[in-house]
Amino acid sequence: MPRITDFSHSCEICGRHHASRQAKSKHKKNCQGEMREIDVLRAQIVAMQIQLQVPKTNTTNSCNIGSVGNGNTINTTVNNYTINNVGKENVDYITNDDIRKLIKAKNLYESLQTIIKMIHFNPEHPENVNVYVPNYGEGHHFENGQWKKMELQELAQNVVKKDVLVMAHHIDTNTRRFKNEDVMKVESLQSNIRCQTQARRDCIQTMIENHGIVKEIHNIDF
Repeated sequence: MPRITDFSHSCEICGRHHASRQAKSKHKKNCQGEMREIDVLRAQIVAMQIQLQVPKTNTTNSCNIGSVGNGNTINTTVNNYTINNVGKENVDYITNDDIRKLIKAKNLYESLQTIIKMIHFNPEHPENVNVYVPNYGEGHHFENGQWKKMELQELAQNVVKKDVLVMAHHIDTNTRRFKNEDVMKVESLQSNIRCQTQARRDCIQTMIENHGIVKEIHNIDF
């Protein structure tokens, strides 16, 4: 099969790729809307060609090739990003304006849930997708190259503590933009036990509601 380098000539009916516009037009006259087995294999090869030609940023792909020759299994892993530990996330994309809007909101607990999603469940920054909770019984976090279990309340406390620090840092560096009451709200999340309890509860709920994003990005089976 000739190597396809232009992927713009794909059949809109069955998805089969063609090397030229003329070949696509000829194919469409007799297309039945279903791909033959050989065409499915060709499509898979083309998909692999696309992956090799178009570098993907911020993605991790694991591919089990299967048994070959001597019975050994070849596993190929392509890592274009490294998952960060909790508290070591990349937050450069979060602007001062983002934080100012969150802190000035009437309900700071809702703002906290928003920043948790901005940091830990952001498909555009999979390197930060480092926590998940498949159910109320257990939490998981990524640490030093592997997923580890952690007691749910402890995990929520760590996430809340670190993410509130992100907000506090923006306040410290932009004090003129915030009122004293805004500063006090963030300080309460850092020091007030009652506020922390509410924050942990909301954090757990946020992690549960967004665990599907973790599954989709990192292909975790849970």
